[in-house]
Amino acid sequence: MMVILPLAAIFVLTNRGMKGETREERPVKQLLLICFFTGLIIGAYDGFFGPGTGMFITLVLTGLAHLELVKAAGTTRVINFSSNIASLAVWLVNGKILFALALPCMACSVAGNFIGSRLAVKNGRKIIRPIIIIVAVLLLIRVISDLIGITF
Repeated sequence: MMVILPLAAIFVLTNRGMKGETREERPVKQLLLICFFTGLIIGAYDGFFGPGTGMFITLVLTGLAHLELVKAAGTTRVINFSSNIASLAVWLVNGKILFALALPCMACSVAGNFIGSRLAVKNGRKIIRPIIIIVAVLLLIRVISDLIGITF
């Protein structure tokens, strides 16, 4: 994470797709192959750990699949949702969910996601790009603080 997060921030700042430049989308076979490996690798990460999954998927879709940022962000939601459903099933079957905490957080998450997705659709890359950078920096701060024993 300490290597991936700074690289992600650099990628967001330098990638043409993140700046709104249109690029030719990849052929369908290449897109399917990219999505297969993205889903498998990032899905395993999401089920195990989770933070930053949406950002990583969006970066892969803009960088490797050459999707435009807003389309990549929307596509990310479908991929991330399916990954979360699979992970939820495993955690649920194993009785590892504290529902008294999870249900209120879920309701607030739905509200926050509704607000955030409306902002993204309305404002596009103007808002998505800075948020990805902020999330990468915050995740890096969190990883470093965990390593040196500081809790927030």
